Amino acid sequence: MGGFGRVEVGPVPEDDAPLARHLGATVLAAVEEHEPLTGRVAATLTFPAGQVRCESWNGDIRITGSEPRR
Repeated sequence: MGGFGRVEVGPVPEDDAPLARHLGATVLAAVEEHEPLTGRVAATLTFPAGQVRCESWNGDIRITGSEPRR
């Protein structure tokens, strides 16, 4: 990681990592969004068991999960 130091990867509880519950699952759809005036970029991934939205704005990343609608 160059000048950023050391990075360690380890197990994470599903509640702390929205993508963890979808490991090995098929991505059914992917939608990208970009707002040129604000610089916000987002991608929503749809899995059989729900969706995960990844957003980036001003250098910050936010990842949120949701259950499928019934």
